[in-house]
Amino acid sequence: MLRAMCRLLQRSEGASGSNDVFFRDVEERDIASLMELQRGLFPVQYTESFYTKLFTPGYYCIVGLAPDGEVVAVASARVVAFESPTEMQSVREAYIMTLGVKARVYLPSLDLACHVARSLALRPSCAA
Repeated sequence: MLRAMCRLLQRSEGASGSNDVFFRDVEERDIASLMELQRGLFPVQYTESFYTKLFTPGYYCIVGLAPDGEVVAVASARVVAFESPTEMQSVREAYIMTLGVKARVYLPSLDLACHVARSLALRPSCAA
């Protein structure tokens, strides 16, 4: 269902105004801006180790950049592998850790979630 909603959203991106936000993987140079954004968005204070983990295998983070380069959106996810007792094989599941958009930016959360899903789906380590 998420895939179908993402396709529908892709066709209407021009109307949503999200063309003004460019998504890419987080880079080390983004951490200070990311920390500032997350302090303003979330009631949780993330530790340095949280940001360090974003660069380790199994953790993924994308940032949305405004045309001026400001970090205005973030989505981080983690892929966890475990042995399934019913499927007799290793199973991978992904979950979103953080998902946020600066208040002044019009970007539906579904749009950001779709970018996370696309990003995870394209990573070889996440392929089924």
